[in-house]
Amino acid sequence: MAKKTSNTMQTIVMDGNLQMAEALAAFNASTLAATAALPKALDKCETEQQMQKIIADRDIVQLAYINALHKSLKHTGPLFEQIAKDLACAAKEIEKKSKKLTSAADALSLLADAARLASALALAFV
Repeated sequence: MAKKTSNTMQTIVMDGNLQMAEALAAFNASTLAATAALPKALDKCETEQQMQKIIADRDIVQLAYINALHKSLKHTGPLFEQIAKDLACAAKEIEKKSKKLTSAADALSLLADAARLASALALAFV
């Protein structure tokens, strides 16, 4: 991703050249957010099955990051750039939403998108 900077705002422009550092930063942000949200999400669970699902989703995010650290970024392009951008956005959403959880359903959906995106971005690493 190429960044354009001005005095008032910074935008990210997809250029088809996802960098390893950018992908790892997205993984790292999602891993930290998912781990930080885990206690509040588990607290809202009503069943053991719900708790296991939330833990599994957090583990998927964490394992995608750990696996990526040991591999090289092989596939780049707009698709993977968009996934990395979406994963970074999902991390921010996890942080916001984890503070406002009201139900088990909210808790279950909290980490699901991050797990899906992390799994998709992991395909860029071989």
